[in-house]
Amino acid sequence: AQFPPPPSGPIADFLEVTGTLEVGETLTGSYDYVDPNELPEDGTTYQWYRLDSEFEPPVLIDGATAQTYTLVSADEGKLIVFEVTPSNGTETGMPTPSNPVGPIGGSGSGSGGGGGNNPPTVSNVSISGTLEVGETLTGSYDYDDLDSDPESGSVLTWYRSDDSGGTNKTAIGGADATTYTLVSADEGKYMSFSVIPSDGVDAGISGESSLVGPVQGESVSVSFAGGTGIEADPYQVETLEQLQALKDSPSSHFVLNNDLDASATSTWNSGAGFVPIGGNTPFTGSFDGQGFVITGLTIDRTTEDYVGLFAVIGDGGTVSNIGLEQLSISGGGNTGGLAGENNGTISGSYADGDVDGSAVVGGLVGLNNSNISESYSAGTVAGTQDIGGLVGL
Repeated sequence: AQFPPPPSGPIADFLEVTGTLEVGETLTGSYDYVDPNELPEDGTTYQWYRLDSEFEPPVLIDGATAQTYTLVSADEGKLIVFEVTPSNGTETGMPTPSNPVGPIGGSGSGSGGGGGNNPPTVSNVSISGTLEVGETLTGSYDYDDLDSDPESGSVLTWYRSDDSGGTNKTAIGGADATTYTLVSADEGKYMSFSVIPSDGVDAGISGESSLVGPVQGESVSVSFAGGTGIEADPYQVETLEQLQALKDSPSSHFVLNNDLDASATSTWNSGAGFVPIGGNTPFTGSFDGQGFVITGLTIDRTTEDYVGLFAVIGDGGTVSNIGLEQLSISGGGNTGGLAGENNGTISGSYADGDVDGSAVVGGLVGLNNSNISESYSAGTVAGTQDIGGLVGL
């Protein structure tokens, strides 16, 4: 399928709420306005909400429609959200909420200068771990308090989103610790981790990690037809399932012993198809197709970057003597029939079929940073920029 065009309306990004989190104090919402058509901002609207927790629906605050909001007694103990609906006077963009801030302290509780206590801050929020169902992710952050108050009662939340832009971002119920074990509902999603720092008396402004993903399906143990995976004794690949298992051993060595009919991949992973090899970790081993052909490979991952039979061929990785026919590849940025990105060596190979992506799309390789020899591509290539028959860029 042709990759859909980007939204044409204005966008509100990098939303932030600043101010003292105490009844009687005034909060200010800020954001960056972006318009793809470079039209000036005109008619943007604002709305403030309160909520009991990150897992409860927000409640609209009547009359709170300015860029500032003065906290009232009804806000005590609540979280507050600032929402922006950007407009250029003709087109209106999607409503975009900030991360929640809070809980709100009572008047004179010491949330700001009046009580002599400074709320804590959080920075460097990040996620580490393997992005695969069944694996455990760890959220980390730096906590700081000007009064040297120890951390107590910080609110931790994990989220899943449909894509790297945060579409349909949803808090995961019960995921309120620094670690989170990925489940089947996370497959294909993008994860983020947020922290509302607290010293037990006052809470600071929420901080959130970058989105990471997509999450891969759980690894299934597959036995190869032979070999030990070392260069002198490569794994022998004879089935489609064994080919998919290359993603779990990206530094090993492989040979293909026969042609493969990959048409079944059109129904894999709820229609998303084959999982590109070298997505979590670049492929730095070797794969020798020995002149055989893989037919009918399907990958439909338009919200993902680095899409192809191989997501990324890393430094020192080699792919040789393989043919790909009747391809159907759909991806985001850096999409190619054989590889999304090549930093290694490709030789004696070809790709024939349909390759669709956004930017940097090639029939054989999306982004090529290294060596390709005695190889070609055929079929159709579609995208929005940096498109090429052999390589996109």
